[in-house]
Amino acid sequence: MRRGAHGYPVRVRVLVHADDLGMSAAVDAAVVAALREGTVDAVSALATGPSVREGVRALPEGVSLGLHLDYTGFPSLTGAAELDGVRAAAAAGQDARVPLGLVPEEVRFREAMAQWEALSVLRPVDHLDSHHHVHWAPDGWPLLERVLRATRIRVVRPVGAWRPEAGRAARAMQAARAWRFRRRFAAWIAVDGFCGATTFRRLLESGRAPRGDVEVMVHPGNPTYTRYDDELEWLRGDWGGRRAAVTRISRAEALLSRL
Repeated sequence: MRRGAHGYPVRVRVLVHADDLGMSAAVDAAVVAALREGTVDAVSALATGPSVREGVRALPEGVSLGLHLDYTGFPSLTGAAELDGVRAAAAAGQDARVPLGLVPEEVRFREAMAQWEALSVLRPVDHLDSHHHVHWAPDGWPLLERVLRATRIRVVRPVGAWRPEAGRAARAMQAARAWRFRRRFAAWIAVDGFCGATTFRRLLESGRAPRGDVEVMVHPGNPTYTRYDDELEWLRGDWGGRRAAVTRISRAEALLSRL
């Protein structure tokens, strides 16, 4: 367990966030179950997803709902042909942020606004993240700021700065991008850091738990990787005996701490 200058355990406040609501009925059921059992604290939804209406309607009252901005998964709501190649690249396992950067900003803006409008008629939207983290690409930051201002969404997911599995150079590049993102979007960031549940577990178990408020991402019901189920099982447990050093918080609590 990480300790401060006086040897006391460093306490971490964690918001566990589920991505991909609306991807399928199975994902929706798993997300709602995780919310009701207290494993998950907030959720974001794919406005492009085939089951998004049913998924959002099934959410418990008071749950923080975000837009999981999607250019890379399901067909666009605007039908923009320019986005077809982006989805094709993602489906082929390529980095979709490269072809996305070639799509005119106005096309991407119209699609983002269409997704926000489709989701916000179902329930108020208070935060934004994205499928495959495409909003982390620096060439898309002017568009991201434009979307945040136009929608008045209060919170954006910060760039994840911790990559224990990566080499030193890759970790340095990611940390630099996270710092630049935080400087540009300081008015919309409500937590001190972000990472996936597997990364958070590695940090916690190695005694390098991040300080402050951390958003931890999970994917209930998503069959893409077997680790997704393992992450939820770990979160349901005692976190390797380290749960006492971690406090769970809501999105509202994270926002209030920044005021």
